[in-house]
Amino acid sequence: MSFVWGEANVAFLRKRFPALQKSTLFRGMNYSEDRDQIAEWIPLVMNGRDRKQKVAAT
Repeated sequence: MSFVWGEANVAFLRKRFPALQKSTLFRGMNYSEDRDQIAEWIPLVMNGRDRKQKVAAT
């Protein structure tokens, strides 16, 4: 799992995700910038985080 915050880091992960999916090892991996979805995946990381902060996770 990868978790990033901030504009530049989110942009990096957004670009990295399709590249990783080309590998059979990562084909089923999911990507999200949706805070609620990410909170389901990693609730402790998202708990108390600034709602204005851009986040993304795979």
